[in-house]
Amino acid sequence: MSSYKFDNIPDRLEWSKLDCVGQIPIVRVGHSACFVLNAILTSVRDDHYERGCIYILGGANPSQCFADIHMLTLSSLKWTKIIDNEETLRKYEHSTVYYPLKNSIIYFGGANTEKNFNDVNQFNIAQKAFQILTVGSNIVSPRTHHTSVIINDSFYIFSGGDKQSKAVCDSELYRFDIETRTWETVQVHGIPPEQRHGHCMLAVNRTLYLHGGMDNRTFFKTLYSIDLEQQTLHWTEYKTESNWPMARAAHGGVAWDERLYIFGGLGQGGQALNDLWSWDCTTKQWTELCCRNQSIISPRLDFACCLIQIDKSRLEQQSHENYDETSSSNDCQKSVHKNLVALMFIHGGTDTEGEVFDDCFILRIDEK
Repeated sequence: MSSYKFDNIPDRLEWSKLDCVGQIPIVRVGHSACFVLNAILTSVRDDHYERGCIYILGGANPSQCFADIHMLTLSSLKWTKIIDNEETLRKYEHSTVYYPLKNSIIYFGGANTEKNFNDVNQFNIAQKAFQILTVGSNIVSPRTHHTSVIINDSFYIFSGGDKQSKAVCDSELYRFDIETRTWETVQVHGIPPEQRHGHCMLAVNRTLYLHGGMDNRTFFKTLYSIDLEQQTLHWTEYKTESNWPMARAAHGGVAWDERLYIFGGLGQGGQALNDLWSWDCTTKQWTELCCRNQSIISPRLDFACCLIQIDKSRLEQQSHENYDETSSSNDCQKSVHKNLVALMFIHGGTDTEGEVFDDCFILRIDEK
């Protein structure tokens, strides 16, 4: 089995398992992951942080619902539990974004065994402090199993889960302004996607993409987009063709260099998946990507997923001068970051036989 130590440039489209040490998170599903660059973590040059860290929030397994945050330091592949028993974290199937301006992780919604949530919370990484950002009325109903996308100082959500396999009765697009701490309904023309949960929403520059999901027994495979640069916003639906990912829910995805990448999920036939697909935002075409060792990562759904960016010069132990230490998640999607290696990170999840995972994998997706 291929393993990786973050000491060289990995081969493209070859899964590598991370052999981690330390306080490894207990097996879980419905958790979230964020990647944070090193210079934002500490003002002092420290080899411990030189390749950044991944943060895992919340989640659950059949025994418990977690209220913790684990940090994976990439240079050492060491897990550290940095937060425990924070009640606003005691949830699963929430959504998470990283907000560079405040060096914070923002998380919204989710559920525990008793109810769904619609609160927005902030975790300041440097201070290890929590703050509730929504106080009083909230136009967004409680929901679970959705995804959120951050663009500048706002994050966007669409639909989500209500009870069991049913989605919320809501097909609006919502925007939360992190600075003013207010929600608004985004006015979008055209026919919106059907209400759903377990879908994947990603951003390339200022265009939102929405893929998949389910509502009751209906699984979706259509892709939609909204160009936020337009004065009048419209939903665009891309018609299904023969070379198209199977309908699915509870999958994961990342965006990089004008492309979307989606992995795994629950197929419409009830099977867990481990296939990988790429959508080219320029040619408007899907491509199934064949990984040389796809079998090492078990089919799974409801896992944590995020994008990692590593500077090639650091991996090659060369100059650090071109390392972009302040870029937002949107900036990192632009092709000008030609010196960055882009990796999809996968942690945990479950199959359809009841096995819950605690393993970590990375896959290089950039084409440079």
